[in-house]
Amino acid sequence: MAPKLRGWLPPLTHGVGMKLSTFIACVGLVVTAGCTDARQAVCGRRMTEAQVLALAKPRLPLPTGESYHVHFREGTWEVSTERESVPVRCWRVILIRDLDGKVEEAIRF
Repeated sequence: MAPKLRGWLPPLTHGVGMKLSTFIACVGLVVTAGCTDARQAVCGRRMTEAQVLALAKPRLPLPTGESYHVHFREGTWEVSTERESVPVRCWRVILIRDLDGKVEEAIRF
């Protein structure tokens, strides 16, 4: 005869189930509330593209016929200028660390 596992897994009563679902809903709201504000950066980033461009524009002037290109990867923003349909072998870029806003210049080949 198999032993009975009395008290091993108590049945969920209405009160416990409601408390659990309320807790999960509150955690979900807190997590998503920080990511949905349109004025803030995208979730996981501290700076917006506008803030990054404001830091990069004084160091990277925009020549006629070019536009800014902003790219975020692995915690670093990369801002460069690009001319459409013109192949470029090397160009100057501005690297901005998202964590603290530290600005560096680099050359890409």
